[in-house]
Amino acid sequence: TTAATTTTTTTTTSPNTTASATALPPVSVAFRARVALVPKNFSLCVVGDIDELGAWKEEGLVVLDDSTQYPLWRATVAVDVTDKAPLNFAGNPQSQWRRIEYKYGLYNNDERKLVAWEEGSNRVAFVPPPLRSPMFGSSSTQAPTVQVVQTDEVPRFPYPHNTWRGVGVALPVFSLRTTQSAGVGDFGDIRLFIDWAVRVGISVVQV
Repeated sequence: TTAATTTTTTTTTSPNTTASATALPPVSVAFRARVALVPKNFSLCVVGDIDELGAWKEEGLVVLDDSTQYPLWRATVAVDVTDKAPLNFAGNPQSQWRRIEYKYGLYNNDERKLVAWEEGSNRVAFVPPPLRSPMFGSSSTQAPTVQVVQTDEVPRFPYPHNTWRGVGVALPVFSLRTTQSAGVGDFGDIRLFIDWAVRVGISVVQV
């Protein structure tokens, strides 16, 4: 008969060992897109390959807002850079930054869903980790946040979301004449001309 032997192993953790990497404060990434031709009751949105941008899932998209500076659409996202880049580095090479791929889309505000993705390759942005240097205190556990402004022009939406048609007119100021003006080159007549253009359905006036 052989007696069973039980072996107990005790594992100790060094006091200098941490369970996880030091958490960094998030980096604010401000997405900006200048788009004028967005249909009524629609908004611009952004979706990307990181969790903060939905990880390419529509339910996690971020809707941009144009209420303060139309036609500039904007949204600010706090991006986690912990474990995405070293805590201390010099020169800030992009190889140490967090790489984000993303695209814009058209969001139906009434139906609360994405109705169109922009065409073409994914857009790419690089997010730097918060800088830690002697000027901020090398022994400090707090790092300053960084804001990255990512400005894009004219998302590439497919037909019929990228179409616009309008009638316009171009004329020199001296050709404007009314019974209330000097008869030639009166800037006060421009306002009356704009009012007339609105009544007849003209969308663009070039003076």
